Amino acid sequence: MLDPPIKSAMFTQPFFDHLAEQFQLDHFGYHGIEHWLRVLINGREIARRISVNLKVIELFALIHDCRRWNEFEDPLHGQRAAEFCDSLKDRWFALDDTDLRLLRTACRYHTSENFHPNATIQACWDADRLDLGRIGITLGRERFGDYLEQHEDLVQAAIARSLQSFSF
Repeated sequence: MLDPPIKSAMFTQPFFDHLAEQFQLDHFGYHGIEHWLRVLINGREIARRISVNLKVIELFALIHDCRRWNEFEDPLHGQRAAEFCDSLKDRWFALDDTDLRLLRTACRYHTSENFHPNATIQACWDADRLDLGRIGITLGRERFGDYLEQHEDLVQAAIARSLQSFSF
């Protein structure tokens, strides 16, 4: 039996459209819309299995790469995404200060750090890294949170998804 679909208070079509309009790169490039949606799916799957903040994970999936200026080398895109969160808060979503801090931290350090003691931040990073197959990278398990060792089916499904394209 399939799990019921997740109803999201964070992911709305107008919000998604706003982010897509702001995105400066090819919507179907390595860090574009398909990637955002796969990270969203990965994050939701992680949230089904461990106790993490789904609101933060969903927002991270949509925001973490939306301020990229270059597909390949853009070391400041995480910082720009973290700062962008402030302009989105209260206009496109509501978060308390604690959740906003989690979101900003997850965005800012998602390419420069390996592990974080906060399960929600680690889940954000893992959801993103599980999609690296799209660019031909397979990370060793030592680069993921330990909890994924108990969820091999999630890992395998995410890796398979990373090798596919969506049909819109």
